[in-house]
Amino acid sequence: MDQDFKEFVDRCFEVSARKEDISRDDIIRMLGVSPDSEECEYLGSRARELAAIKSKDKATLGTPFGVDYVPCDASCRFCSFGTRWGLMEGQSYHIPVEDIISMMKERIAAGYTGFTIRTTEFYPVDKLCEMARRIREEVPGDYRLGVNTGELTLEGCIRLKEAGYNSAYHTLHLREGIALRSLPRGVCRPCVRYRNHL
Repeated sequence: MDQDFKEFVDRCFEVSARKEDISRDDIIRMLGVSPDSEECEYLGSRARELAAIKSKDKATLGTPFGVDYVPCDASCRFCSFGTRWGLMEGQSYHIPVEDIISMMKERIAAGYTGFTIRTTEFYPVDKLCEMARRIREEVPGDYRLGVNTGELTLEGCIRLKEAGYNSAYHTLHLREGIALRSLPRGVCRPCVRYRNHL
């Protein structure tokens, strides 16, 4: 194994353990590692070690709730809801918040500790905020409430946190503009900015 890369990974591990951000260049360097290499295996082992530390070596049981089953103009290649694919024509359904609340209560009784509200790309932040406030009001307990929705501005992230969400799902899109639409100006880039606000 390349000793320089091993030392680099160890430095990144220490930075993350201190809850500091990894630099963009460091992320790019990690993404450039061959998946079949010893370096990649070492990177994965250190990532698992860090995850165990941060999670106190405990897993959580969670479930997502898809709230809108509608055609989506984003037409990301990985999503069957895209209007471009024509699979959702004439179909439109929104799960009422009352149903989500009822399902959450059942799952909390069964031991679930995390819930994610999932939407298509253009679901309004206002509605997500209303939903979170109502859930927090009507579903007591110590659980995590996340959101997996379209791209967000920093203001949107802050509003979601204030409404009751603990986290927002976001990922690095390695085929931006190819597998999914290009992002508009003003969205949170890079994804680490979410962590600071939710």
